[in-house]
Amino acid sequence: MSIPVLLVDTKPSAGSKTMFIAVPTTWKDVRMVEETRRLLENAINAKTPNHRAFIGLTEAEAAAVYAGNEHYNADDTILICDAGGGTTDVNVLKLMSSRGEPTRLEQLGHVEGQPIGSVFIDRKMHQLICERLEKVKESLGLPPSEAAWKMTSGRFQRLKCAFGTESTLTPWLTLDVPSLEPSPDFPEAEIYNGQMRIAWTLVKGCFDAKSEEICNLLDGHLRQMHIKYPGDQITYLILSGGFGSSPYVRKYLLERYSEPSAPVHPNAAGMQILLADEPQLVVVHGLVIDRIQQIKRGVVTFGSRCSPVSYGILCDKIYDPETHVGEPVRLDPRDKKTFAVDQIDWLVIQGNPIPYTGIKKEFQLKLDPGREIGPWKY
Repeated sequence: MSIPVLLVDTKPSAGSKTMFIAVPTTWKDVRMVEETRRLLENAINAKTPNHRAFIGLTEAEAAAVYAGNEHYNADDTILICDAGGGTTDVNVLKLMSSRGEPTRLEQLGHVEGQPIGSVFIDRKMHQLICERLEKVKESLGLPPSEAAWKMTSGRFQRLKCAFGTESTLTPWLTLDVPSLEPSPDFPEAEIYNGQMRIAWTLVKGCFDAKSEEICNLLDGHLRQMHIKYPGDQITYLILSGGFGSSPYVRKYLLERYSEPSAPVHPNAAGMQILLADEPQLVVVHGLVIDRIQQIKRGVVTFGSRCSPVSYGILCDKIYDPETHVGEPVRLDPRDKKTFAVDQIDWLVIQGNPIPYTGIKKEFQLKLDPGREIGPWKY
């Protein structure tokens, strides 16, 4: 699970701190967000009057604010791909402001997060190392799983981040095997001189699998955008996040979308692929930019935001013989009209923009005389 990002905005004169938390984009269930909000209220807001904590943008939205604040032009359509350790978030935005103006962005589709990230490469390598260490577990001072986790930290993490550069052009990835008893080599486990040899092609296979999943996610958004906005062209694909900054992932995406032989989406023919400045800090920077802009200029970055899910209210609707064929109905004894029961009146549609002021809609409830002051229940 992705860890929420915390921003601390200090006001020395008041001796107070305001904390803003960006929740993971994969938290699509509003109950999870509200439970986090309740915990913050109990742990911080109620116990420390001088400090306040709020849930602000999602991680993808914060990353988008930072990307939109870089030097792009008004009306540019930007595809943000924020790939981290556990999740990859994709967001499509149109920049509504010119250079020098407060950043204003319009979401062209709902933000989507998928469990794609570098941690899954760690898990795959851990599984491979475990299988090999099982063959020599009698010579290990640690359980194979624990030894494997030690081997996938430290040096492996540094080499993983550098994968795709000249530093990984050696024949093998070699990792020290912890707590291995001095003994001859173990060819059955690819262990020589106390080190396990792992072919870089195996590491490449892990990167290829995750990079292809990112491409599938991007392809889906490009197709949706072409259907929804057929005349709009994606100007830039911005990569951010730890995994998004991987040299190999960037090269993979360049080959996928920029090579002459690559399949071209109609709305991405001239799309440039760029890496965000300080890609691992884009969420924090985005939160800071959004907050400062609200305080100093009174400008809301997102005039509207697209919902990742749909929300509706269960109600009865006037019976329509074309729409409600086979649906259960009831006859209202008051007005003698026929209603289809248990219908959904959709207030929020997935992908549709919602103004920052929210949405409201009036509903009618018929009550018998004398029940006006009692509790109302559908």
